Amino acid sequence: MQSDGNNTVQLHSFGTRPRYDWEPSEFLTNYLNLDQRIHTSPPLSDNERKAIIAAYPPISNLDYHAPATVPSAQRRMNKGQKQEDQALKQYQ
Repeated sequence: MQSDGNNTVQLHSFGTRPRYDWEPSEFLTNYLNLDQRIHTSPPLSDNERKAIIAAYPPISNLDYHAPATVPSAQRRMNKGQKQEDQALKQYQ
């Protein structure tokens, strides 16, 4: 809000400090089952997750190689940037 003499002018229709402490009513909690846990099983291990991703049909037969760096960009890279570029290519 801004003060214009004795009058206060509101710049927008919402408060300046939004609050996120809303609690759903008992009806919503029961109707939407908000009191039940969403995730009941433990998370997958990294190896299990990688196996699932690798088995996905579009990825299963993919032989990906990182593209070569654009020569004009590579000439402008300093030593640290070149090392980072190589590390990212190896990671991909």
